Amino acid sequence: MTRLLALIYALACYALFGCAFLLLIAFQLGIPALPVSKSLSIGPSVAINIALITAFGLTHSIMARDGFKRVWTRIISPTVERATYVLQSSVFLIAIVWFWQPLPTVVWTTDGVIALFIGGLFWAGVAIVLLSTFLLGHLEFVGIAAPLNKLRGVAEPQDVFRTPMLYSVVRHPLQLGLLLVFFALPVMTAGHLLFAGLMTIYMMIGLHFEERALVRRFGETYRTYQSHVPMLIPRLWPTRRRA
Repeated sequence: MTRLLALIYALACYALFGCAFLLLIAFQLGIPALPVSKSLSIGPSVAINIALITAFGLTHSIMARDGFKRVWTRIISPTVERATYVLQSSVFLIAIVWFWQPLPTVVWTTDGVIALFIGGLFWAGVAIVLLSTFLLGHLEFVGIAAPLNKLRGVAEPQDVFRTPMLYSVVRHPLQLGLLLVFFALPVMTAGHLLFAGLMTIYMMIGLHFEERALVRRFGETYRTYQSHVPMLIPRLWPTRRRA
């Protein structure tokens, strides 16, 4: 794969990622984004939905492991490894939205000021997700930086531990934003609650392994960070820092 083709491939993966994120927002807001016939009973609907999240979670987790990457980059260029990871995440997320079987029973509904407040939390979650990707390098996150650097003949930057802005409040602000996107809905149906619950379970399992990987990568620096900064829920009061 030439350097230019690698960059074009990464940009195409990025475009699909943008589409997938917009579809997720439409799905959460109940906007009919994809005209799919859905008339199954509760049992098969729940089974299909669980299978969709499981397929997403397994693929997403396996491809993120260092051992898989070592084998995978013998098959594809390391330059497009991250872009390919973004591609599979986007494809599986689109598949979830496309094939998701709705469970329309209303679990809770709000109106007036409360609905506006919850809706505000939802859009705050969207903003936190997007901002989090930029704080540590948006182009690196979406897989464009590596092929772009390769095309320009620029060396890959060193892996430096940083905690800018939101990362000084919680260790994983992107996942905090996703929790708001999952749960901050003025009208919550059983289907959306199932989606939120399954995605949260997967996310917590993924964070467990990610934390272990970060400790291996940054050692005592990350352990100190863990002791001072909560993982997902911001502290309402400051803690005394050790020297």
